[in-house]
This record gives sequence, structure tokens and C-alpha cells, in this order.
Amino acid sequence: MDEDVLVQLEKDLSGEGGEALRMYFKGNPEGVKAWEKSIARPIYRKDVNYLSKLSELMEPSVVKKFPNGQTDIDNIIAALVHPQTGGTHPFLKNVADHLDDVKYLVVNLNEVDGFSKVVAALKNTNFYAQDGVSHMLTKLKTIDPSKVRKLEGKILDADNLDGICENCLFDIEYEAGPGLIKKLELKSYSQSTINNILFSTKFKNQFKAYLANANNMNSFEYIFNSKKVNDLNFIKSKFKELFQQDNYKIYDDILKANPNSTVFSSIGINTKGQFIQAVNKTGHDHDLYNFINKL
Repeated sequence: MDEDVLVQLEKDLSGEGGEALRMYFKGNPEGVKAWEKSIARPIYRKDVNYLSKLSELMEPSVVKKFPNGQTDIDNIIAALVHPQTGGTHPFLKNVADHLDDVKYLVVNLNEVDGFSKVVAALKNTNFYAQDGVSHMLTKLKTIDPSKVRKLEGKILDADNLDGICENCLFDIEYEAGPGLIKKLELKSYSQSTINNILFSTKFKNQFKAYLANANNMNSFEYIFNSKKVNDLNFIKSKFKELFQQDNYKIYDDILKANPNSTVFSSIGINTKGQFIQAVNKTGHDHDLYNFINKL
């Protein structure tokens, strides 16, 4: 350990929270290495729960499962902007819980197609990127790892959706039941962002890609962050507005992109008139809205 690092360790041990650090290091000497790896993160390096989880990530059996080993872990720690330490927050995870989610991903899903893309997202210093992947990791822990087929995959080739979405991705693809493969789209959106989906070409094109690629309305799901917006009816009302936009043009767009689409007929919608009735059903009480969920 360099002299400057040793001096900082002595300061941390003698400063605020130092007693908890001393007790932790006494029973967990490997925690000193985790502390040293976090030297540039003064808030995190004094959090005993964080150090404990980082020590678990740095176990050789876990490190070797990262695409780039310890370098990935170092970069993830250096990039942390989303998790918080101490107290509570309306939607931010505690940093120890976040690292536990990362460990779950690495230990259980390292051989799944797209795994390296998720690790790359964890190294992205953009807050919104980390917020999104954090929401995704929350969902992954609710799915049997053996059922996960792909992460961060392309919905389908651009040639099949000319003019709709050239590079749209889904977050998770898994076996939801016998013969049912489901794609999940995780959205960690605030209320103001949900209010604006009607005006986002990127959002609408991605949604159209889901619809045009789906065999039925059960083959995909949009999962919103309930810690930000817990009112499903509010979210459904915004999709209703999207469906209504430009004289219900989305119905025509999907059939134009995929003339053989069965996504609407799978729920008994065979004409544009029936689509309009379904969209406007009181209380969003139609299977058309069943793809909307929260977590």
C-alpha cells in the first residue's frame, strides 16, 4: 500500500465512522483491499455494507466471470453515479444493494447472450444509463436465471421494419411459460417523462417495433419503475393518447410494417374500428393494455 494511501486509511479509521471501519476490518481483513480499490470514492469507502459487497465481487470465483476481470469491477466502481449510501431515497438503491444486484448478474447470467452489454452499461457514467440498468437488474432477480435467453438484444432486423426502427433493442428475453417467449422493456421513467412519450419519436418507434414483431400481446411487456410512478392507470392513459394520435395511425403503421401481423387479432381486434373501441374502453379495461406493468 502506497504511503499516501496508508495515510488516508489512518484518517478514515480515526475520523467519523472510523470505529465501524475498525470493527469491520478486524473481522474481515479482505475488506481493506476493497477499501483501497475505493480510495477515489470517499463516500462509499466508509460504508461497511458497501465494502462487504465489493469484497464479495472481488472474490476470484466472481472476478473471472467478468468479461475483463478486475478491470471491469474497478471501472464499475469508478463510474458509480446512481446508488447512494446511508439513509433512504425515493428511488435510488443503496450502493450495497446495487453491488449485490451486480453480483447476481455476474454469477448467474455471465453466459447469456448480451451479458457484456449490461456490464458495459454499468461502466457508463451517465446517470440515466445507470438508472435504467439498475431497474433492469431488479427485474432480473425475479426471473429464474435458467429461463433468461438474451439481454439487450435487437427486436428484429431493420429490413423487416423499414421506416419504423433501425436499431431498437429489448432489455430481457426469457421463457415466461411453456412455448411463451417474452421480451421485457424496462422503463425507469419519471411522471414528466411518461407525460412526454407522445412527443418522443424514439419512444414511439421502439414501441411500434415491439408491436410489429410480436405474435400476440402476451409476447412483450413494458415494466415501469413503481418507485417513480406507481399509478398504472396514469401510464395507461398516456399509451391511450399514443394509440389515439393522428386518427389512430399506429394501427395502420403496424399492419403496413408487417401485413401478416397477428398482434391485434390475438386479442380479438380484427378491424380499425375494433381497435378504436378497445383503445377507448372505460378504465382501460381491455387486453390491449395488459402489456403495461410496474415493479
